[in-house]
Amino acid sequence: MQSGYLEQWVNNNDAINTSLNLTTTHQIGDLRIRPNARYFYEQVDTKFRDLGGANLAVQGIKAASNIIAPSQFVSSSMTTTKQISFAGGLSFDFKDRYVLDGVVRRDGSSRFGSANRWDTYGRVSGAWRVAQEPWWFIGPVSEFKLHGSYGSAGNFPNFAAQYETFSIGTGGVVSFSTLGNRDLRPEKMFELELGADLEIASRMLLGVAYAESETRDQIMPVKVPAATGFGTQWQNVGTLQNKTWELSLNVPVVRSRYLSWSVKAIYDRTRTYVTELLVPPFNWGAPVQAAGEMFRLEGPDSVTGKPSRFGTMYGRAFIRSCDQLPNWTVDFRALCGPGKAFQVNSDGLVVWVGEGNSLSDGIIKNLWQTQLAAGQAPYGSVLYWGMPIVMRDTVGGPASIVEVGNALPDFRMAFSTDLQWKRFTLYGLMDLVMGHQVWDQGFHWAHLDFLSKDVDQHTQTVEDAKPIGYYYRAAPPFSSGVRAAPPFSSGVGGLYDVLQPTNFMVEDASYAKLRELMLSYEIGSLGGVGTWTVSVVGRNLLTITKYRGFDPETGSTGGDANSAAINAVDAFTF
Repeated sequence: MQSGYLEQWVNNNDAINTSLNLTTTHQIGDLRIRPNARYFYEQVDTKFRDLGGANLAVQGIKAASNIIAPSQFVSSSMTTTKQISFAGGLSFDFKDRYVLDGVVRRDGSSRFGSANRWDTYGRVSGAWRVAQEPWWFIGPVSEFKLHGSYGSAGNFPNFAAQYETFSIGTGGVVSFSTLGNRDLRPEKMFELELGADLEIASRMLLGVAYAESETRDQIMPVKVPAATGFGTQWQNVGTLQNKTWELSLNVPVVRSRYLSWSVKAIYDRTRTYVTELLVPPFNWGAPVQAAGEMFRLEGPDSVTGKPSRFGTMYGRAFIRSCDQLPNWTVDFRALCGPGKAFQVNSDGLVVWVGEGNSLSDGIIKNLWQTQLAAGQAPYGSVLYWGMPIVMRDTVGGPASIVEVGNALPDFRMAFSTDLQWKRFTLYGLMDLVMGHQVWDQGFHWAHLDFLSKDVDQHTQTVEDAKPIGYYYRAAPPFSSGVRAAPPFSSGVGGLYDVLQPTNFMVEDASYAKLRELMLSYEIGSLGGVGTWTVSVVGRNLLTITKYRGFDPETGSTGGDANSAAINAVDAFTF
């Protein structure tokens, strides 16, 4: 037997699509009518085959039969997806001032079971160019257009959602994974958009738009009863609502024969809420270690009816303010503040220092190993002097369903400028994203391995220095004499606190980024051939942020959301 490794894999993706479009135009006086019809068919086939192994019978032979059991592995997959669409529409334009357009579409997809493969969608939109009316009286306004639309669209699930899935292990052992759902319905999005465009003196452009959309029958994996033999099932879980405002401004600062300069700005803000949940609340997450349940899907509040915000991250929370301390047997909030037994340290965390002590006494008075007995401590769990305090539930365990951040930003802005002088062009684009959080897992891991710079105490004074356990997991054993519960002997003390989201490691990832900077020169024709331009382009040249990771614009693809914008985990993906 020879050591070595052999692997052979083949991945084929074939797509066939065809479409037929018919459009005619009819002019009746000032009315222009344009009917249209469309047919579309697509088939996508994938084939994957992989085999290999680590032990070879004969050196240098690449045949698969040269691999010696049990190191052999074989895997393969085949999928076929078919989609068909029929559509018909009408467009009306009267005097170039009144525009109305509509379309109805019938779509079919093999991604669904036979009962739900077809669905109908549509759209209607209209516009009114008010400034073109004969009675328009505001001279400086050269264009004023009102527009609106309402329509629906659909989304289909992954290929295996309608089928039972399982894996075959060594010796033919079958492990069940996902329960199929042949009754799965398409995700349907209904969107209303209203807006206005304003042009002043044929130069300055201002746009305002508001959009409100509902995604009904949202498709997500849901845990199913153990009696089924499966872990999860793709289901239609509820309704998401999006509300978006968008503003745009285009200002031509200078416009002359040889010089032109324009500036553009765009602002948008989106809020996403869960307005209906058809299944019990459940956790879901990103495909990263310890992130599998970092998000929670909940319906509207049962008392107030207020919808829950989508993209909210949950995890363990360290107490940051006096009013977060419990008042179960003792009102610990009254014992918190300057000069009291509980104080807020330099990291913004509430810690126990004891009556008559200050935050700078840890080393001077040798207090770091001092314990506060369980019967005298918040939550009935032993505390060490100066250590972070973890929020706990009613049985003394670390509370993990605590809101620690939200992946979706409060708003976005983009600024661009375009300067042209003779044959030179200078273009720049700056992006601004504010108010979203990222779980900096790399920073979190660094505390496990003592590699984070805040663990290094060489610049600290005797009054400010902290022991290494403060950053790791110096967790006291749970006092079983106080509560009848298992011991919580690890991961509930230091900042590392076992690898999962916490309100200390989930941080503000707002940023401003110089997205693009380009300088170009138009050479013109060379040898009578073409028009040639030479450009120097730089992208992502500058990032302004307080985020501690490498890049605040990060996330993990895949998982339940299949979106890096929602899976806001910085798991070394930069």
